[in-house]
Amino acid sequence: MPPRQLAKLPLFGPIAPWLERFDTLPSLPTLNQIARDLKLTNAAGQPIVFVPEGDAGVPYERQVFERGEIPTRPGSWHDVFNALCWFAYPRTKAALNARHIAHLQPGPRGAMRDAATQFDECGLIVLHTHPPLAQCLMAHEWHQAFWQQREALMHSMRFLWWAMRFLKSSTRRIMGSVPRRCICTWSALVTRPPSKHSSKKPTRESPRL
Repeated sequence: MPPRQLAKLPLFGPIAPWLERFDTLPSLPTLNQIARDLKLTNAAGQPIVFVPEGDAGVPYERQVFERGEIPTRPGSWHDVFNALCWFAYPRTKAALNARHIAHLQPGPRGAMRDAATQFDECGLIVLHTHPPLAQCLMAHEWHQAFWQQREALMHSMRFLWWAMRFLKSSTRRIMGSVPRRCICTWSALVTRPPSKHSSKKPTRESPRL
């Protein structure tokens, strides 16, 4: 399925402005031109550049932080989705990278970096204007949130699947190759005050988090 076809599906809404440009997976020069147009930078203020994967001599997260380089494999849905997530959520991606750098240590990665990686790969951002309903989600009260209060949920919450591994797995489902493994997600709940000039439903535009 061409990337532009995925842009029509709500699941890919936050990255649709870029997906709809492509008939095939974009090349590194194309991704880098978009990065320049968006003036993307890492947490250290360096311009983001997508580079071929190779032996850079430094760990991935340090390469991103110290050089602004993001190793990207040609023809990889996973890596293209990573790039598109940088386009849609530049501050969140840069903050996660900085969190890795702050917790680099000899030996095992540690719980903080494991959590950051899980959120980066399988994360869900929940924008909402309904704190009591958000509490239901945090308490895993699924029937209450998604059935008994479904009308309130539809008008006060927006779920942004932004994680590259989940997006890649979703393309496999859409294209008919369904993974056998279940997908677990880490969520970030973001409370947004209702607008005085609109309904309480969060807007559909990417918030550029």
